[in-house]
Amino acid sequence: MSPKRIDWQCPKCLVVFPNVPDPGEQGIGHKCRPSRGLGDTVKKVIDVASGGKIKQCTPCKSRQSKLNSAFPSTMPTSYITTELLATLSVKLASELPTQCMVIGIARSGMIPASIIATYNHCSLLSIDVHNKTIKNVGSGRRASQRVGTEVILVDDSVWSGESIKEAEDIVRNNFPETKIHKVAVITRPGAHKLLDHFSILQGYHFFEWNYPNAKFTKDYAYDMDGTLCVDFTEPDDDDGKRYLKAMKDMPATPIRPHKYPVNIITARLEKYREPTIKWLESHGIIVGNLHMAPWKDKAEREKNDIIEWKSSVMKEKGYDGMTESNPVIAQGIFSNIQKPVICNTAKQLFLPQNMR
Repeated sequence: MSPKRIDWQCPKCLVVFPNVPDPGEQGIGHKCRPSRGLGDTVKKVIDVASGGKIKQCTPCKSRQSKLNSAFPSTMPTSYITTELLATLSVKLASELPTQCMVIGIARSGMIPASIIATYNHCSLLSIDVHNKTIKNVGSGRRASQRVGTEVILVDDSVWSGESIKEAEDIVRNNFPETKIHKVAVITRPGAHKLLDHFSILQGYHFFEWNYPNAKFTKDYAYDMDGTLCVDFTEPDDDDGKRYLKAMKDMPATPIRPHKYPVNIITARLEKYREPTIKWLESHGIIVGNLHMAPWKDKAEREKNDIIEWKSSVMKEKGYDGMTESNPVIAQGIFSNIQKPVICNTAKQLFLPQNMR
């Protein structure tokens, strides 16, 4: 019996191999090349289907560029911080009416919605598009309940537009005579036509408050100290009893990956594996792989190159990117692996030239 034939698509670079025997989970071995957008993907499909025999003409190249602009790469090319979201939300508030209700799309849409409601002294409501409910969050003691005849419907970002369309229908069912202003802080080119107000146009991006649980970072690796938990102080870093006590009591950071098992590359020594796993379990972090420094003690670790060791693990395991708390180490790892590296403390994204 002949094997089933399918059109197989690489999940990383989106190249399609048409009418090939089903390769199963291992996929088809090929060299992935980052795509700038739909135009690049279409070209790759044509190249594969024709065996490279169809050459591009000048109009084809122009259409490829236009498609890349309209539908950019699925790889994030920027890092949006919570501070930037807040700053842009304040700016949006000045462009919006005040005699109204502000309705935020839960959860992250409540961040800009709360800021806009606070600056414009409006009532704040939340909407849950899953169970189709709207809840009044209130207006505080210093402001009266401003119901008004207009609604500002807010989300942090709009990509496909499905959520804000669903939310708009729910609002219309609850407030049929109300004028609705659809607002998002960030939107992709093309989707901005669905909105009445927005702040910036942006392709795929990392959100500081959400990227650890985004689909495109499920195969990333994470530093431990300074990233998943607070870093050790100099006095605590004695490679002894004080170090072990601090390790057990270390507070977690706001980076809370929970959607996918986490791959960790830490300079903590292998001998501390057991208390490290206990800490991770106690904070609800499911571990995929835990790579710990191979040296016998702190003195030996200090004689070795942590950047080179972490880079070698990244290369060997083929992780798609990394979050590292130390800016120098983050830049060093990026230089070695040429894959996305986020420095969570410096709030900086290191990105290869061919992905910008």
